[in-house]
Parts: sequence; structure tokens; C-alpha cells
Amino acid sequence: MAIPSEEAPRAFSTDIGTEPNTVFKNSGSGIAVTTASVYPMAMQGNIGLGNVGWGLSVAPGQVVELGCNDWFGNGLGAVNGVAADSTDLSVEPRFCNVDSADVRLEAASPLLSVVGCGQIGALGVGCSETATLVQRFTALRVSGGIRIVWEVAESATASEIWLERSDAMEGGAWIRPLTERSFENRAAVELDRSADPYRTYW
Repeated sequence: MAIPSEEAPRAFSTDIGTEPNTVFKNSGSGIAVTTASVYPMAMQGNIGLGNVGWGLSVAPGQVVELGCNDWFGNGLGAVNGVAADSTDLSVEPRFCNVDSADVRLEAASPLLSVVGCGQIGALGVGCSETATLVQRFTALRVSGGIRIVWEVAESATASEIWLERSDAMEGGAWIRPLTERSFENRAAVELDRSADPYRTYW
């Protein structure tokens, strides 16, 4: 957002607003516009969840254009001082783990399938089991087990990644072995002492 200044009066935008934000469990309103501006404000793609006050509270006289926001479970309601837009929602966003402040969206979040809105909230999907590019993977027999070194691509956004093994590529049971984990730069190094060094695993 660009705001006019005395030094550069010709370079400004009249659309002042917020990027997609996620605000939750505040003791007041999630987003509060406390003073009116002569410039209109756009509030689009935000999530306000579980705030004690409103999801959004707008000062009298402020022109706000809403759209594609999700106001859910706020103590005083969705919005105050302005009317909600027809594209605004009031649905459980289905965060990964709001209690630990992991407000990425589950893969089954209803916000991921809203037509015509684009991204809603500050973060995208993050806690489902999704394909992740592994750019390095080695497994070597060592005394005491198998040493596995693996590294995922820098663009990976998963909140947790772990190692599983099976006796067969198809039809075998996949288990998450108890390993001794350490790190070498971005690579995870896992020593699996429960694996038989003379067997083949997937």
C-alpha cells in the first residue's frame, strides 16, 4: 500500500487495505480500523477467528470494500460499522492446530475451494499428507543398523516430515521406526537401529 506524503504528493494509491491476514483469539476485535480516512480501504481474503470482539470493526465514516473474508466464531459477530459482502463467509476455516498457533489450512478446509476468491488467509494448506520433493536420499548399512540421510526441497511447506519403512513396496505394512535423528545443514540424518542390515526395505 502506498500512502501520500508531503515529499511525494503525486505517488499514491487510493486503495488502502490489507493483504490476506489471519487474526485469531485476540482479546479485542481481530482487525480494528479506529480512525476514518478519506481514502477507501479494501479488506479482502482475511480470516478472523475466535476473537473476543468483532472479526472486523470499522470506525464511523470509513469506506471499506469487503470481499472473500471468513469471519468465524468471533464473540461480538462478524463485522461492525460496515456491511459484510455477499462473498464473505462464516465457516470453520479448519486450521492445522490453532492451539499451537499453526494457522495453516488443512487440505479439507472449505476456504480452499471457494470459487473466484483466490487465497483466503495469510497461509495456504500445510498439514495434510502431501507429496514433497525429496532432493537427496541415501541409505547405508552401518554397524548397529541403517543410516539414512535425506533432504527435501527448499520450497517444501509441510509442517512435519518423517521417515517410514516397509518390507514390501506393495501390500506391506508401513511403520514409522524409532530413529536417532540429527542434522547436517538442511539434511536429516537418521540411524535406524531396529532395521536388520541384511534385509531389503522400502
